[in-house]
Amino acid sequence: MLYKQEIKASAQQRIRHIAKKQRALYNTVAHNILNDPSYKISN
Repeated sequence: MLYKQEIKASAQQRIRHIAKKQRALYNTVAHNILNDPSYKISN
């Protein structure tokens, strides 16, 4: 039973880690778009 819980916990940690990485990537992209003058001209 403990073995299954450990697998579940490690899977959740991995998902959380990936989600954190993706969020950072999205934030970087959004930041670049907001600070790019060519985007401001087109909007």
